[in-house]
Amino acid sequence: IVSEVLAVNSRKPIFGYMAMVGSLFAITILAFLVWAHHMFVTGLNPFLGSIFVLLTLLIAVPSAIKVFNWLTTLWRGNIRFTPATLFSIGFVSLFISGGLTGVFLGTKLAVPALREAAKTSPEGSVIVNLASTAGLVGSTQDPLYSMTKGGVTLFTKSAALEFARKRYRIRVNSIHPGTIDTDMGDQVLVTRARNLGTNDVEMARRQVIERLPIGRMGAPTDIAKGIVFLASDDAAFMTGAGLVIDGGITAQ
Repeated sequence: IVSEVLAVNSRKPIFGYMAMVGSLFAITILAFLVWAHHMFVTGLNPFLGSIFVLLTLLIAVPSAIKVFNWLTTLWRGNIRFTPATLFSIGFVSLFISGGLTGVFLGTKLAVPALREAAKTSPEGSVIVNLASTAGLVGSTQDPLYSMTKGGVTLFTKSAALEFARKRYRIRVNSIHPGTIDTDMGDQVLVTRARNLGTNDVEMARRQVIERLPIGRMGAPTDIAKGIVFLASDDAAFMTGAGLVIDGGITAQ
């Protein structure tokens, strides 16, 4: 309903229709499996909690796609601010808040199990939060995305200090990807092309690559290797830190 209301009152087609439909189906299926993520603070069994944490992280992917498509639909649309439009915009803002509350609640539930595991691990336990370079510098494309990722960035630092103060032996770090060659990255390129007044996505891709000192877009494996490093004992002296993997874009 929100998708239809925003498209009609923005007077433009819904952005990324097929991605939106696919995300809707994914959320429909996963929604049957994540009901306990509303019970993270009720003393849920740590083992069951860890399963629901994983499912919650999975459902965050199609949820993020939907938010991105809603905001892009509104972007530069000829918006009619009807009661239905205002309600839908409020719904989107509430939906986005999960980008912050999900990290907090997931961390809160994982802490008991991580503290227990830290007792038998020489370097303790580890939390790696997925942030973004949008949480480090401003973004002209999607300021709301920057808001949530900025929150994740500072929450990571605060949690690291709090756990160190309490001697939990839990390290907390964040990882900050730049422009990555994924489906979501392709949607960003489409938006960039439209902002340039063209439908030439390849031209937008070339412009992005030209701005990257390393000369290419990132690959998912670049980020995966960074996460593996932060989760390993090789990063035993790192906590409250942010690992930036962006091809040098924020160094400029």
